[in-house]
Amino acid sequence: MKKYGRALGIIAAVLLPSCCVFEVARRPEPKMNMAEQLEQKTVAMVQYVAKDEDGDTVKSSPDAPGAYLVPYCTGVWVSKVVFITAAHCVEGLNKPVEQQILERIVPQSDWEGIGIKKWDPVGQPLTYAARVDIQDTETRTIRGTHPGRVLSYDKSHDLALVLATPNTTDAIPTHGVASVATSARVGQEVHIIGHTIGLWYSYTHGWVAQIRPNALNACEEPVNALQISAPVFYGNSGGGAFNEDGELVGVMSWIRKGGPNLGFFIKYDEVNRFLQHARITR
Repeated sequence: MKKYGRALGIIAAVLLPSCCVFEVARRPEPKMNMAEQLEQKTVAMVQYVAKDEDGDTVKSSPDAPGAYLVPYCTGVWVSKVVFITAAHCVEGLNKPVEQQILERIVPQSDWEGIGIKKWDPVGQPLTYAARVDIQDTETRTIRGTHPGRVLSYDKSHDLALVLATPNTTDAIPTHGVASVATSARVGQEVHIIGHTIGLWYSYTHGWVAQIRPNALNACEEPVNALQISAPVFYGNSGGGAFNEDGELVGVMSWIRKGGPNLGFFIKYDEVNRFLQHARITR
């Protein structure tokens, strides 16, 4: 009887692992689709907002009654510790109120005469959240946020870099890294991830409508851009348009009102030049 018992034990030891392997092979982990893959390469630049006395949503402090976090701009990871975004997403970070008032009432041609200096956002801190931080997009709850600071800034091409700055209690979240494309063509399908009007990780797709060399951007500066026919709006700024291989073909910069789906993205070659100038190693 003991002999049969040992035999049964050997058979069970051989068959049970085989069953488990067969079960895993039969039901593999689901593969991420394009939108899910691109979400891993995308961040949300966040701020606290609350309702004011008139019921309007305004920027707020974390401890204000009813304050909650919303994404106001988008970024794309281009290395393990750096993400790219639009310059206009960071240009006013922590700018003193007094300077904001002076800039509105004093012509820029008179700034030097009265001692007004252009605000430099480089070095300014900000807060971001990665895809792994989003706990529930419907109830706007997230697990946590992370600190960063502006590393580089190019207003004329509307590009900026943000360095993730982990501390002893906060590690850089797990994320993917985007490669930058080396070509694009009219009619090419593109995929877009952004935080449209403050909605976490909205996915859209469209096509390269035209390549626009020296297009005049929102600041009337000439820049190489891609005109992309896809639904984008405020909150998409700084986010990426990606090709079928998941490569970054452009960074969202401005929209043109008066027609549908007129989004303009800073072209991949401008992005590559900016990264090379900043010596970003991926």
